[in-house]
Amino acid sequence: MTSSRGAIATVLAASITPLALYNTMDTLLIAEDQIRPFKFWHNQQIATGMSFRNELFAQLFSTSLKSRQQFFQRLDQEYATTTGLLLTVSKQQYTAWVNLRSPLAQSLYGVPEPELELEPKPELELLPTVNRQPDRLQPLHLQVA
Repeated sequence: MTSSRGAIATVLAASITPLALYNTMDTLLIAEDQIRPFKFWHNQQIATGMSFRNELFAQLFSTSLKSRQQFFQRLDQEYATTTGLLLTVSKQQYTAWVNLRSPLAQSLYGVPEPELELEPKPELELLPTVNRQPDRLQPLHLQVA
């Protein structure tokens, strides 16, 4: 198994231009073995997410390693101004992820705004109290040795 540095070095050796572009835009390219994938429910279907450095990301798209040029062209065309991107590479594919805190993720997976007008709580009916005497108490006998 290749180390994460080895996988990135392999990608860098293939062509530096797209990677240099994304590294200067604060978009990280990391080996996929450094992330923790998970699934989540969104819009009546299962979506793919991952965790990296205590941040949560949603998968935007992935392509095979053979489609490297198309992967970076799509990033340039569709996500050039997007913040919070993270790119992963494995032996099989490139994957683009978006941080769930980013504006794009909020528009795709948006959390509904909380209602500002709170409805008043309904009045609780108080049950009548019964003045009940405790059952007869039994004296406690202690023996001292």
